[in-house]
Amino acid sequence: MTTVLVTGGSGRLGHHVVQALLDAGAPARVLSRRERATGDPAVVDWRAADLTSDRPEAVAALAAACEGVDVIVHTAKGAGQTTTAAVEVQGTARLLTAARTAGVGHVVYISIVGIETTPLPYYREKLAAERLVRESAIPWSILRATQFHDYVGQMIADLTRFPVAVYPAGASLQPVAVHEVARRLSEMALAQPAGMAPDFGGPEVLPMGYLVRSWLRSRGMRRLVLPFPLPGAFGAAMRSGQQTSPQHRAGTQTWEEWLAQAAPAHLATTPSQPEGSHA
Repeated sequence: MTTVLVTGGSGRLGHHVVQALLDAGAPARVLSRRERATGDPAVVDWRAADLTSDRPEAVAALAAACEGVDVIVHTAKGAGQTTTAAVEVQGTARLLTAARTAGVGHVVYISIVGIETTPLPYYREKLAAERLVRESAIPWSILRATQFHDYVGQMIADLTRFPVAVYPAGASLQPVAVHEVARRLSEMALAQPAGMAPDFGGPEVLPMGYLVRSWLRSRGMRRLVLPFPLPGAFGAAMRSGQQTSPQHRAGTQTWEEWLAQAAPAHLATTPSQPEGSHA
């Protein structure tokens, strides 16, 4: 039976990966910066270790977490005061060193569609982490996904805090369900190393204007919504659709379905068609 270590196994994506592995009957081990808490699955082997630290006790804890593991699914990311680079780059390097010493046979890494051409610091860190995984001596698989529904929702929440909500003109996103990406990662962990796997995108490529207006509607909120021509290389990348993968619509949960699930219970959502001409 394949034993799988999930880094960041208590996080947004990681806990779904753990559940998918349990559903498949695979022994799952969680690596988290925190200790086990009430509500964490009792059947999971829980290991607390800090990927961002070179302290001897942290290195020893990471080494112990990797012992006896066949596959690692690396979903950890920076949180709180921890910089993303400390996890994505330095943390990935530490993890790969520990995995190689422990004889781990397969590392699965989650990445993001469009990281080569979208000029964001976090995307550069993901690209550097991908390179570390590819150049390690451990067989590997990398899955790039589009943006999770709840990430898009949080971004829109930030855009709509004020009476006038602006969004990047001409931009589109392809929201995907986090649990569906998690299920694919669990399947990859229980299969042979695949190298660069096909992208995992949501079922719809939707204009930002539609995403913002539908999110507001689902919460009974009114805002003046205006497109804003985002300048520079990042704006150009957003307009060119480089964060989408239309040829890989692997997810099934639509944006409207997620809105209906995530909206406050007292509000009804009425699905409407994407406003393709209002991007």
